Amino acid sequence: MGSKNLKAIAVRGKKRVKVADGEAVKRLSKALRDSYEEPYFSIGNLGTARVTTMLSEQGILPTFNFREGSFDGAETMAKTILKRRGTCYGCFVRCKRKVHVGEPYFVDPLYGRPEYETMAAFGSMCGIGDLKAISKANQFCNAYGLDTISTGSIISFAMECYERDILTLGDTDGLELRFGNTEAMMSMLEKIGKREGPGDVLAEGICPAAEKFGKGAINVAIHVKGMPAPFNEPRGKVGVGLAYGASATGPDHMEFPHDPFWASEAGVALLRPLGILKPVDVYDLGPKKVRLFVYLQQYWDLLNSLGICVFTAKPFGPQTLNGIVDYVKALTGWETSLFDILKVGERHANMARVFNLREGFTARDNLLPDRFFQPMEGGTLKGKKIDREEFSKAMETYYEMMDWDPKTGVPKRGKLSELDLDWLSHEGQ
Repeated sequence: MGSKNLKAIAVRGKKRVKVADGEAVKRLSKALRDSYEEPYFSIGNLGTARVTTMLSEQGILPTFNFREGSFDGAETMAKTILKRRGTCYGCFVRCKRKVHVGEPYFVDPLYGRPEYETMAAFGSMCGIGDLKAISKANQFCNAYGLDTISTGSIISFAMECYERDILTLGDTDGLELRFGNTEAMMSMLEKIGKREGPGDVLAEGICPAAEKFGKGAINVAIHVKGMPAPFNEPRGKVGVGLAYGASATGPDHMEFPHDPFWASEAGVALLRPLGILKPVDVYDLGPKKVRLFVYLQQYWDLLNSLGICVFTAKPFGPQTLNGIVDYVKALTGWETSLFDILKVGERHANMARVFNLREGFTARDNLLPDRFFQPMEGGTLKGKKIDREEFSKAMETYYEMMDWDPKTGVPKRGKLSELDLDWLSHEGQ
C-alpha cells in the first residue's frame, strides 16, 4: 500500500451477511465458546502482557536490543494500572485491557493498553521498567499511527548505536540515548512521530537509518528483509527463528505456534489430525521441527485466510481443527475437508513466495541477523545461540518439504501445478 501512496481503504456495508446454515453457525459458535480452555498463560484473564515476567524468567524476553534475555524490571499491570477488561465484538476470550495513568504521563483508557510486544518494545528492549511510561508510549503510537514493535526496535537500535559511539550527542539533539533513560526514550519517540531532527532519520526505518549512520550500525540493526524483529527470542525458540527466516513478510512471530507448547505430550496430542504424533524438543532444528513448522505454518496461513484469531483457534486440538471444517461448511455451504482447507494455507505460502521473488527477494533475504548466531550476553539462557550451519540446513529442508528449489527457495513448476497455481509458474523464474 505504501509503495502506491495508499493510506487506507474504507469499506462500509449495510446488508446482512448471508450464511448457508445459520443454525449450524450458532451451534458451532456456542460449542467453541463452551469448550474453550484458557491457555496456560491465561490470555483471557490477564491479556498478552501476562507473559512478560514469564518470558523473563525463562530467559527469552528480548532485552537491550536482543543482547540479553532477562530483565529485572519486568512486571505486569494486572495489580497496578489496569482499569477494565474489553473485547473485540462478540469474542468470548476478552483479552483486551484498558489502563488509566495519572501524573506524570496521563494515559487515556481510550487508547487501550500495551500488549506484550509493546511492553517488550519500550520496556526490556530499551531497559525501561516504568509501566506508566510504557503505557504512554503505547498511547502515543496509537495516536500517531506508529507500529509499536518497529518503533520500539528502532529506538533500542539507536540506544545501542549511542552506547557504541556510532551516534553522539550532536546526532541525538543532545539526548543521552542510553538504555534505561526513560525521558530520552519518550523524547525520541515524539521526534520520530513528528519527524523532527534524528527522529526524521529513524522514521525511515531501521535499514535506511543504519545506512545513514554508518560506522557498523547495520551490525546492530536486528531485522529480516528490512523489518525489525518482534520480541520472541529465537535462541530460546528455534522454530520461531525458522519462522523469521521463512516468512514472506519479514520476521513474523505469528507465522507459527511457538516451540515450547509442542515439546510436551499434552501439546502434541492436540495435533493428531495433522499427523504430528510425538513431541519435538524446543531446541531441535532437525527435520522433525521443520515438518512441524511446515504443517503449522499452513494451518496459521489458513486462519489468516479465514479471518480467524489464533486465540480463539487455540488449543489447535482435534475438536477445533475439525470444528473449523464444519464452520466453513456452515458459513459457505461448501462440502470441504481438513485436507482441502489446509491446501488454502499451502497456496497462501506459495503465492507469497512467488510475489517476493518477482519483487527481487532471494534466498539470502531469508537469513537471520548475526546477533541470533551469537551467544546471549545475559539472562537465564546466557551463552545460548543458534548454530548457523544447523539453521542453514533447516532452511534447506524447509524448501525441500515445500517442494521448492533447495538452494534458491523458488517453487517448482510441479508444485504450483499441484496447487492449481500454474498461472504463477512464469513469475520469479
